[in-house]
Amino acid sequence: PFHRPPHAHSRTLCACTRSGREAEAETQYQAAMRSQQPKPSFELLANYGLFLSERGAAREQEALSTLRAAVALNPAWAQGQYNLGNLLSSLGAEHEAEALACYRAAVQHGPREADYHNNYALCLANAGDLPTALKHSQYAMGLSPRRADLCLNFAELLFATGETSTAIQVAARAVENSKGQPASEAGAYALL
Repeated sequence: PFHRPPHAHSRTLCACTRSGREAEAETQYQAAMRSQQPKPSFELLANYGLFLSERGAAREQEALSTLRAAVALNPAWAQGQYNLGNLLSSLGAEHEAEALACYRAAVQHGPREADYHNNYALCLANAGDLPTALKHSQYAMGLSPRRADLCLNFAELLFATGETSTAIQVAARAVENSKGQPASEAGAYALL
């Protein structure tokens, strides 16, 4: 039921975006959107929404409406729910409930993705649901046990719940896992 964007647009858009030719990519996206009116395809909305979300604050409302339209066409699109959740989370507390719903859908449709569980956990923690946040953070860490960022997030949640000794052990694991990462990332974990 979903139609792919014309191949010429797809190839051009990918090439433009990867090579830093954003203005050309924008022109191509707009042409593709016009050619598919009144109902752009799921794939076009998904790609354009992500493109817009990467353009910064000036385009975030347009990105929001475009990603919402894509997710409405395909609610089981886990990556889209995750992308929309990330965008909503970046917009502040007034979007927290919708971000939580997006992350919930992302983990439901993509249960083996550590990032989905991690961001859901962080959003849950911000909303005050630490027990559920801990479960998803621990699950994310279990999916990717060598990722220092996941260990560190879990440690921070453990600290927040008063499980200090376990948090210290997990934080030490984060530092150990950061070895071999780029210096900028490893430095963040060394501050523990």
